[in-house]
Amino acid sequence: MKKNPFIFSALVLALAGCGGGSNSPASATNAAESGNSSSASGSSSVANAADVTDQAVSKATAALRMSCSTASVASASGGSGQISVDTPNSDGSRMYPINAKINVAFTTRAGSADTLKWTINNLIDKPVASGTISVPAAATTSTITCTSTQAGFFAVRATLVNGGGQVQYSGTRPNGFATFGVIPDLSSVLPAVKYTKQEQHRFGMQGFNNWQVMLSALGITSQIDDRQMSVTEPNGPNTFNPSTSMAVLDSFYRTGEVMRLVRLDGIPGWASAHGLSPDYSYAPADLSYSRTT
Repeated sequence: MKKNPFIFSALVLALAGCGGGSNSPASATNAAESGNSSSASGSSSVANAADVTDQAVSKATAALRMSCSTASVASASGGSGQISVDTPNSDGSRMYPINAKINVAFTTRAGSADTLKWTINNLIDKPVASGTISVPAAATTSTITCTSTQAGFFAVRATLVNGGGQVQYSGTRPNGFATFGVIPDLSSVLPAVKYTKQEQHRFGMQGFNNWQVMLSALGITSQIDDRQMSVTEPNGPNTFNPSTSMAVLDSFYRTGEVMRLVRLDGIPGWASAHGLSPDYSYAPADLSYSRTT
């Protein structure tokens, strides 16, 4: 902790001002000595407080670490790209509780025998784990198992010492890294909120349909359910079939955990007066049909 000289200056002035009303040199000398003594005492107290804080921080963070095993190696088939990385788990969320086993799979397709250098960085891009893996000139998946007492966002980066390259993109994730999350256990300080009615917590989104794990992790209780005419009757009039999959209520809406925000905007091209498919902006060409359906 940095010591602020202005604090000590103010302290000396205050103590000197309390030295008494005498104008004698002895009185001034005593006040100065008293001020110097008090300043030294104050400086020592601040330094001690800083040491205590540093020790507390060090103690708190000493237990926060990520450790990873040596790699198990197996041949890989299919796929493409020089380096790909994933942290798969059973629910597909790539989120793990504290101290859970996290499998980090590196798939390499090196042109010749090489060494894979990998790091796992936290949210502020500070490495929390790193290592190297010898890889052959063949498609190979090397898997390490990590556990973490740190919570947060983590990015896995990797490159071949001789062949270079970086982690290949996947979906909307760009080149350069793969990610996973470790969820903190806050139950001791932040108990779960209980609502008497589901609609008391209205936090909704569009996306992650049928993915209850992700919806729960994000605190989502309402989700858009596409029931517009362009979805339920896309090919022509009088073709709606209540027994089709698009008409039947999704099973995860029946769990009582997610409410439906029924979407009705959007008519199919055959019903549009403006040749739009779907048409989100205008009324249908035949209003009488819309009234009867």
